Amino acid sequence: GNLSINYFRDDDQPSDYRRSLVLNTGISRTEYTVGDNKFVQEVFISAPQDVIVVNLQASRPFDADAMLSRDQDTHAYNSEGDMAWFQGQIVDADSPKKGPGGKHMRFAAAMKVLFADGKITPAVSDSSAGFQLRGTKNVTFILTGSTDYKLETLDFDPSIDPLATCRKLLADASKQNLHALKQIHEQDHR
Repeated sequence: GNLSINYFRDDDQPSDYRRSLVLNTGISRTEYTVGDNKFVQEVFISAPQDVIVVNLQASRPFDADAMLSRDQDTHAYNSEGDMAWFQGQIVDADSPKKGPGGKHMRFAAAMKVLFADGKITPAVSDSSAGFQLRGTKNVTFILTGSTDYKLETLDFDPSIDPLATCRKLLADASKQNLHALKQIHEQDHR
């Protein structure tokens, strides 16, 4: 799946653009300025929490849409309260090299607003689900994904609900704030 963050800004082009990855912390950072608004985005993948953490900060309030999407095999998009998600199932054609066609692995991806200081409104379209951010200077999302594939049997397990797994992972991770998630991640990363 994809996370797209579309900013609504003046015609000013970004300047002072810098990207970095600190290898000993595993945290990616992007910084740039639009007009007189300085943006900083930090992203890390927390193995202990099994989530991706995205924090966006700006020196002045900004508007943006943060949307989850997937190009194929997705059959449902939804966004309610502080969580957005999609669900789907891989549907393959018969192939002599890949095996019989049909409905195969089920999947889900979900995103939760961990913190926001502006107005957050759930948003859904035919091809995405997420949030409209209005007048925010600081927002943190946590994201995760899951399938019904069971590694122990090397096969799909219909008793596994990928969306329920996502919900549980996000609920567990959201018991921590950004600072705590970052500490847990950095300790594990070392």
